[in-house]
Amino acid sequence: MNGNEYKKELSRLRPRLVGIARKYLADADEAEDAVQDAMLRIWQMKEQLRLPIDSFAFILVRNISVSMLRHKRDTVPVENLAVEMPENEERRQRMEELMTLMNSLPDRQQMILRLRHMEGMTIGEMAELFGTTENAMSKALSRARQAIRDRYTDKHK
Repeated sequence: MNGNEYKKELSRLRPRLVGIARKYLADADEAEDAVQDAMLRIWQMKEQLRLPIDSFAFILVRNISVSMLRHKRDTVPVENLAVEMPENEERRQRMEELMTLMNSLPDRQQMILRLRHMEGMTIGEMAELFGTTENAMSKALSRARQAIRDRYTDKHK
């Protein structure tokens, strides 16, 4: 999909995307943020996508909206925070290290890991997005996970 197709497709889909986000998010501004986030992700992947992208865009907005709800639910007011335990600091450092390792992967592997583990997409949804079979997507996900394991192991030898 090129830039003109992107603009045309997203201007057509935007009202429906906002409607989907509003079903999950009560605040209109949050719904707009979810749609903007989805549009940015679609823009970043536009060369890999084929028209029509309706189902992918709908799933993406849904997943972003749900993620925003989870984040909102998991947010704790600052006054309720206790002194951070050392194991929490260690976990945070491990997560930062894993994110750094993930960011060093090729773009496709990063995208696959993010869609699966951060956006919660199923193998079937990812296969549809990438225009491949579920088996091929499962293998690609496995290879991305193995790349992270290998880099983590190499770093900690």
